[in-house]
Amino acid sequence: MSGVREIVCRFCLNTVTDKSFEIIDNATKDILHVLLLKLKFDDESKEVICNVCRRKLHAAFQFKSICLNSDNTIIPYVDSEKMLQLDIRDVYAKENTSESMDISDNQKICRLCMQPVESEFRCIREEELEAIEKLAPEMITGIIKDPIVCNSCFDSLCTHNSFLKHCLKVEEKISDN
Repeated sequence: MSGVREIVCRFCLNTVTDKSFEIIDNATKDILHVLLLKLKFDDESKEVICNVCRRKLHAAFQFKSICLNSDNTIIPYVDSEKMLQLDIRDVYAKENTSESMDISDNQKICRLCMQPVESEFRCIREEELEAIEKLAPEMITGIIKDPIVCNSCFDSLCTHNSFLKHCLKVEEKISDN
């Protein structure tokens, strides 16, 4: 059966079956742009993304959108003249006035998703800051006093950064050939 061409995912280089992929369209390229993934596409042939990579790509996009929405919620509360760091609990309380939830002094709010942290969290230190800057360098991380990230967001951050890093390695392989 000559002339049969294998279909390979542009993101992971795995061979895909008939119905386990989509042709990369402008919407996918827009998502790549938001995720700051600069991939070169062959305009001559239709390149594809497998369903697994598509789900990972959309999850990374959705998570980054949550982070940027949190940032956009916080920014109007910044006093640009005094340049003081905000207490994220104050922002959370002002944004969620309809809820009858009282924010205590020891309640923690995640910097990335702006949700109350019920269990474990991580203080944003160098490792966490590097991960945030890789996924969302547009975020202004220094405007919150004593920022923390919930474990769920940190896991998502690491998972999505790992996927994006893998995509860039595949891009290097393609460029080298």
